[in-house]
Amino acid sequence: MKHKPLVSEKAILRTLSAAGLLWEGGDFTGYFEQMERAARMDPRNFQIPMNLGISRLKLYQYPQAEASFERSVLLAPDKSRALEMIGLHCPTVHATLSDDLISFPPSLAVICRSP
Repeated sequence: MKHKPLVSEKAILRTLSAAGLLWEGGDFTGYFEQMERAARMDPRNFQIPMNLGISRLKLYQYPQAEASFERSVLLAPDKSRALEMIGLHCPTVHATLSDDLISFPPSLAVICRSP
C-alpha cells in the first residue's frame, strides 16, 4: 500500500528540485539541508535517504552514507530491491573512491564491491 506524505507531492518535488540545483552549483551544505527537509516532508520515502547516501559516498562521508543507506533499506517495502538500487549506483562511486578504500565501511563494501 502506498503511503501518504505529510505535504503535497508538488511541495516535495520543488524541494528535491531545489536540492538538485544546489548540488549542481556545488552548494553541498544547502543540498543536504534541502534533502533533509524533503525527508521530513515524506518520512517514509525510502528513495530520499538512498539518494542522500549516494551523495554522501561521492563526498567521502562514509559513516553518514552508511546511516542513510540503512535508513533507506529499513523504510523500503522490498529490502532486496532497495539493496539492488543502491548497488546500481556504486560503479559511479567507485570512480571517486580510488585509494580511499581503506576507510570504506565493510557493510558498504559488500554492496559496492567492484565488478
